[in-house]
Amino acid sequence: MRKHLVTLVTLVLLALWYSIIFWDPAGFTVGDSPEVISIYTLLMVFLIISIAGKLMQWKYSDHFSALYLTAWAILQWQAHWQAFFFGASSAKIDGYNSYFSDTYRFAQASEQQVIPDMYHTILGVLLAITLLITLFNVFKIMRRNFLGIEEKSSPR
Repeated sequence: MRKHLVTLVTLVLLALWYSIIFWDPAGFTVGDSPEVISIYTLLMVFLIISIAGKLMQWKYSDHFSALYLTAWAILQWQAHWQAFFFGASSAKIDGYNSYFSDTYRFAQASEQQVIPDMYHTILGVLLAITLLITLFNVFKIMRRNFLGIEEKSSPR
């Protein structure tokens, strides 16, 4: 269980931070609570399944997590980070700044560049860390399977 602890901790931290979107404290999100059936809820369900998979030591929990975390990271990249790193049109910057105007930020909003708000900055960092650890686990499993190495069971 100890070797799964790092992944489990990052998944729990990601789930806790992500859950802020559902209870929406002032200044953290834009104030639009997600509907029950939405991509937001689906991502939360996937996080809960991943945490349960780690706790119950399901064989393919890392593979499952890697799939949806990769898709989620792509969505986050397109929505918040691509424009931050590579620039955006003034219309996109104005729209972004307007939509996220009442949220906390680590840096002040800019008219020249998209600056993600605090919620999405921390979410992006947690998502990246969790995805990297999960991909590392998947590649370790694939390597072990390819080489035919049996996993050592730890004494309880």
